[in-house]
Amino acid sequence: GVDVSGLRAPAGDGSTRKLGLGSSAAIVVATLAARGDFDVSTSAGRRAVFDAALRSHKHVQPDGSGVAIAASSFGGVLVCRVRGADPSFDPIALAAPVAVFAARTPASTKEMVSRVRAFAAASPGEHRRIIGAAGDAAERAARSTSEAELLAALRDQDAALRELGAKAAVPIFTPEFDALADAARGEGAFFGPSGAGGGDIGIRVGSAPLGPAFAT
Repeated sequence: GVDVSGLRAPAGDGSTRKLGLGSSAAIVVATLAARGDFDVSTSAGRRAVFDAALRSHKHVQPDGSGVAIAASSFGGVLVCRVRGADPSFDPIALAAPVAVFAARTPASTKEMVSRVRAFAAASPGEHRRIIGAAGDAAERAARSTSEAELLAALRDQDAALRELGAKAAVPIFTPEFDALADAARGEGAFFGPSGAGGGDIGIRVGSAPLGPAFAT
């Protein structure tokens, strides 16, 4: 058995909810590492854990990108490129600090992804254009050497994701996230959703001190 209580938060009705931290990926990686079949003290051993975990995860959740598996296997800040059957994961140093926040609203990544795929099937040209803009902004963010460049790239990606949410009828940005995004911008920082959006986890990027909106 695997104790996942640390990956869930208490809810007001006495139940618990997921934190949106890629818990299923983390559990698969941790279980494989705990078996002792891989030398996780080496980069080759961690890559072997990643490969085995990705195969297992894809068997159960074939729509997953593998990014959460990579984060659990390698740690740190990674640029993840998924092209075909051989994804690459390169460590980088971000040009600004990141703070992570758990939202009050849980989200279903599977449902969000299915809606976006339905939009892609119905409007392939529009989908390619929006995803292309988001991808270009992500590449610029990864290459940024200054905080100003990083924040500008993240805001361009944010704009593309907002258009995607509107066109696909997917609530990538919740009212709570919109309020925090406005607060962060006023502080000279950036705030946006992590993963598929719709709640779960948000990130604030920037060296400016946290304002009162981020105190709770």
